[in-house]
Amino acid sequence: MSIGEHAMVGAMARVSQDVLPYTIVEGHPAVTRSVNSIGMQRRGFSEEDLKAVRMCYKKLFVNKKLTVHEALEELRHSGYAENACLRRIIQFVETSERGFCH
Repeated sequence: MSIGEHAMVGAMARVSQDVLPYTIVEGHPAVTRSVNSIGMQRRGFSEEDLKAVRMCYKKLFVNKKLTVHEALEELRHSGYAENACLRRIIQFVETSERGFCH
């Protein structure tokens, strides 16, 4: 199991899959609840980084019409495709061996 950078795992969470960078997971079993926007702001990430990560979160977790593969393709062709945070999330998902917390 891998926990991505700048992610936050809630206390007593039962994590059995990878945790995406810049997200918050909690629960039993652990599920991704939101973007770690406060943590990102405290660490000096730009507003552009936050927008890119929020858009990514919506594509992967809110829009249930898309498969993960379809969401990643849309992200690669979005206006944020060159954003380092977005590229890191895409790389993390593609190299995940256990899947990631939904």
